[in-house]
Amino acid sequence: MKIKNIILTKIFDSRGEPTLEVTLIAYDGTRGVAQVPSGKSRGSNEASVVPFDHAKRALAGFMPIMRRMNFASPMVFDKFLIARDATPDKHRLGGNLMLGLSFAFARAMAAEKKQELWELLEEYYFSTKSMASRPARPMIFSNLINGGVHAATNLAIQEYIAVAKPIGTPTEMVASVIELYREVGNAVRRRTKLRRLPLGDEGGYAIDFQSNIVPLEIIAASIKKLRFDNTFSLAIDAAASEFFKNNKYYFEDKQLSSAELAEVYGSYFHRIPSLMSVEDPCSENDAKGFGLVHARLSDAWIIGDDLTVTNADRIARYIDDGLITGVIIKPNQIGTLSETCEAIATAQKRGARVIVSHRSGETEDTAIIHIAKACAADAVKIGAPAHERLSKFNEYIRIFS
Repeated sequence: MKIKNIILTKIFDSRGEPTLEVTLIAYDGTRGVAQVPSGKSRGSNEASVVPFDHAKRALAGFMPIMRRMNFASPMVFDKFLIARDATPDKHRLGGNLMLGLSFAFARAMAAEKKQELWELLEEYYFSTKSMASRPARPMIFSNLINGGVHAATNLAIQEYIAVAKPIGTPTEMVASVIELYREVGNAVRRRTKLRRLPLGDEGGYAIDFQSNIVPLEIIAASIKKLRFDNTFSLAIDAAASEFFKNNKYYFEDKQLSSAELAEVYGSYFHRIPSLMSVEDPCSENDAKGFGLVHARLSDAWIIGDDLTVTNADRIARYIDDGLITGVIIKPNQIGTLSETCEAIATAQKRGARVIVSHRSGETEDTAIIHIAKACAADAVKIGAPAHERLSKFNEYIRIFS
């Protein structure tokens, strides 16, 4: 495919922060548009994010070269971008610009081939995966109560998540998430006497609680009240790097060691039987802590995010070392579609769970739903069913129905 023009536009994410929209136009008139999320809780090993003006200058610098080339596939295009940047953290072009270009190119090529984006991704990246081993559709991880850096509250744990199992139709799954979200809101209002509840960065309710386990108890009670016991499990994203300082975890006015924090998680899983998964239970620099949590919670999903940053090498290392059993996949952590799919394939080859995820600073772009379908992900992490994230819930219904 030959590229005629690329238009770079400054837009604003769900937090009101500036981010990028890329429109790529091919010579045959097909086009692809991609919006890049930003994210607030970021791992230190993620691809660099550059300001809009930097991205614009960088694009102008190699646009004439791109116009002279004919890219045969998304992989060829991404290899060109990676070679052009030639830095480990993608600071020359910016991981955000590279991702926008990568996704816009894939969408334009899908349009040229009259395919859905997920069909193109499946053809180029996941065609060798056994169809028999694929789940019918992924679970939905929906963040109903926000804490950590996603909300101005006293909660150290960043996300309290309802996990919708793939039961019933996609429309029924999404409807149940929305119903549970509303019931959790009603339960929180009854406790606080607040008529309007503040929301965090991902649309979840954001207030102070007596302790970090109370939100889990509220969501579990709401599930029981709605008779959704067979429909939902629970998960948490601790994002523990955010409360790790001086080799201690500052948690509920205590300074805990890795072993002590692992015991806290153990008590949560004991008290909340439907709790199935913990993401980033320890700091990204505390590999030993991940091992302790994994040993303590042998039946749980132990998920890496800041630890693994959608990087195939890091994913391989930490799965092989027995520290995690699954990974979060965020395309803008690594910077191109091809590297994202390589990270997924690396995890799946090792039998690890794959959760394709949004970011805290989201847009209405629905690419993560297409990635989840193409790779047959175990789950897709969307956030609360509100505001710009509704586009992702709607896309889930559309392409999985």
